[in-house]
Amino acid sequence: MSDSSSDSEDIRLFCEKEEYSDVAPLPQADAADPVVAINYSEEFADCHGYLRAFLASGEKSARVLEVTSACIRNNPANYTAWKHRRDVLLAIKGDIKKELKENAALCSRFAKNFQIWHHRRELLAALGDHNDEKEVAARAIANDSKNYHVWSHRKWVATHFDLLEGEAEYAAAQIEVDFRNNSAWSYMYFVAESRDLGLNVEFGTRDVPCETHVEVRRREILRALTYLPDGTENEAVHNYILGHLLHAKAHADAIFGALAVPVERAMLEAAADDEAIWPLATLAEVYTRAAKAGDVAAALPGLDGMMPVEKANELYVELAKRDPVRRKYWTSLVV
Repeated sequence: MSDSSSDSEDIRLFCEKEEYSDVAPLPQADAADPVVAINYSEEFADCHGYLRAFLASGEKSARVLEVTSACIRNNPANYTAWKHRRDVLLAIKGDIKKELKENAALCSRFAKNFQIWHHRRELLAALGDHNDEKEVAARAIANDSKNYHVWSHRKWVATHFDLLEGEAEYAAAQIEVDFRNNSAWSYMYFVAESRDLGLNVEFGTRDVPCETHVEVRRREILRALTYLPDGTENEAVHNYILGHLLHAKAHADAIFGALAVPVERAMLEAAADDEAIWPLATLAEVYTRAAKAGDVAAALPGLDGMMPVEKANELYVELAKRDPVRRKYWTSLVV
């Protein structure tokens, strides 16, 4: 499937091609007198008419691939065209590697088109080979470092083909470029839970000792805290810290008990700024969780003798003053 869309290309309508003379294109089933008729181009109406005809007949052949290519050229988001193209390609045992290579050009032009990445995923699964797909994703991420679809695709490739080694380093490199890249932080979290803690159901879960869970979470929290001095109001960093501290899928009590104090210490220092928002929000969540762990609460100096819930409420009230745009949200958290 080539990315041929130059103005100089001779694009003949299918109704003009002899090899399609035996096919009767099916028009779109519009109402007799539509209120607002869409002004489709002649090429668009032509190729989609032939696609509908082939869908109705069930034919799977090289010429059907040509029709799907034209439909996708006219509308790269046409899920039906992508799905039928894939079905035909697999049915006629087409060259999947060639399809992936030619399709890679579209990944650059339409990187936020989910259908393109899903098409590649299905073909790679059928091929049974990663085909250096991480490099394709890396090029797309280099062009748009926060593209959700590309990061999701890379996650699938790393999981499906057991290619998690080196992925933490890749995500770390992206964070070094832009430590506000929430996509990279999310990917780093996925790698830690999957590779180091065996918590990815798709990748295959495994038992990991409690001590390892605590140390991996500690390592990742300390990694995030190194970015705090330059990014106090970087919500991605705070979400990453809270994800490891409060939302662990295993050994949650042990993790909170071991790591709550160092997180509180770092947040108290960051919250010294009178305009700080996210350090206060992080502290409030820590104190809310501490209300369920009395022994941990007793070790948190920031409570100043107050009950954890009272301190959290105090912080939410302060946040409502400092952050008027989200005032109603912060107020709703007061209990």
